[in-house]
Amino acid sequence: YCFLYEGDMVAFPHGARPAHDADGNRDGVVDRSDMAIVINALRTGDRSGDVNGDGVVNQDDVAFVSERIGLRLR
Repeated sequence: YCFLYEGDMVAFPHGARPAHDADGNRDGVVDRSDMAIVINALRTGDRSGDVNGDGVVNQDDVAFVSERIGLRLR
């Protein structure tokens, strides 16, 4: 089973992505540290920064995290 809460999912052309995907360091909060992970991946080409799941690390991943800064996850 997969339990989703209101606000956990966001729509993307490639399907819905859980908001917790923006929490790159998995500390339960989307913050500057998570943004730094994506920006570093963008610079280095590290695919781990593909938080929106479209297969590339780009500005869309930065936007995905940016739109969720401050979000506390369950």
